[in-house]
Amino acid sequence: MIDGSASEAAFDNPQGLAQDNRGNLWVVDTANHTIRRINTQTGRVETIAGLAGVAGLEDGTGEEARFNSPVGIAVERESDAQRLERQRLNQSPPPLTMIVTDTGNGVIRRVRDNGEVETIGVPTEGTSGGSNVLGLTVSPLMFTSPTGVVVDPLGNIYVTDPGSGEVKTILSSGEVVSVVQPGTFSSPQGGVITESGKIVVADTDVFAQQIVLGTPQITDLTPRDVSTQGRAVVTIRGRNFTSDSVVVVAG
Repeated sequence: MIDGSASEAAFDNPQGLAQDNRGNLWVVDTANHTIRRINTQTGRVETIAGLAGVAGLEDGTGEEARFNSPVGIAVERESDAQRLERQRLNQSPPPLTMIVTDTGNGVIRRVRDNGEVETIGVPTEGTSGGSNVLGLTVSPLMFTSPTGVVVDPLGNIYVTDPGSGEVKTILSSGEVVSVVQPGTFSSPQGGVITESGKIVVADTDVFAQQIVLGTPQITDLTPRDVSTQGRAVVTIRGRNFTSDSVVVVAG
């Protein structure tokens, strides 16, 4: 593995690709067990996380981190709820982060643009779970052999897991749920998300399939009249909401 200009750089079985909003192309260099980044303006290639040729499972920064044959990568964008809360608190935009399927380890990793790597998991107390770069004790979310990954506008992470034949979602709460009924897929490998929020999954044994998720719907709002003075308690009933759904009441 070699960093440097486009004519100098070398990869070993690169697979996953993702483009951020800063003019960079991120590459999962699978056989080198590293995450690389290409500046599309200068053509320069640099290794962001992992150590070339060394497999493992370690959180850390830059060369301290370890991957085992990672495959998929996706940009983790700020959800609408997070953006509204940040603007309310007058905070700066968060750093750029990528979600990576660490296939050989069967886990999902978060890679920040400064090279920090953490394993995505559920915070635990009094367990033997590892400590991530933020100092939190976590129990890693385990998969059979995760490959593809996409992140929707609400921040939900969709993972194709060909080993189990499933497409799973990591909700913002950390809960992992199956997106479709068992038997829908045979060996789902990768996916993309359309502008309308639909997920399209490629399966090596069947035609690509589109997953249509339910649209959030409000069935009742109580009370119907709310004072402009604020502090009113409004109860909203409906379906297909996520934990960070935002409802705007106006008029």
